[in-house]
Amino acid sequence: MTTEKQATCAERIEAQWNGRAEDLRAMISASDAFSDEDVTAEKRSTWESLGIEGDTPDEISESAYDAMNNLPLSVEVVRTVRVLLSTGGPEDAIEYTLNRSGEVVRAEYVFKDWFDGARMPIEGADLDVAIRYFEAIIPDADSLT
Repeated sequence: MTTEKQATCAERIEAQWNGRAEDLRAMISASDAFSDEDVTAEKRSTWESLGIEGDTPDEISESAYDAMNNLPLSVEVVRTVRVLLSTGGPEDAIEYTLNRSGEVVRAEYVFKDWFDGARMPIEGADLDVAIRYFEAIIPDADSLT
């Protein structure tokens, strides 16, 4: 029995984005259908695969807007706060992502050394510590602009 290792997200992300961007371009194209010349058989086939239908450019455009609005699972407003801990060789920081209420929902440790850099999510007990640190130095996150 052989088990194939699935490619990592870093290895898959470009192809994933390319497919998503192609769908978004098709939705935008359908929403911009102003005349019968804009509606080719090839475009119609692509649009139908995305659930975009209609007999007239107006119907296609309306269907495209519906498809665009139905695509996201959610739309979230987030803020990022960067706490720079050191500069020079090397630099490190913690980047906090805040939700609309000003609560930390994610933290990443960022490490840079000259022409190289890396980031990693802070998780588990370390996340608890990072959040406590954030709350200690920024007691009122809503005051951040």
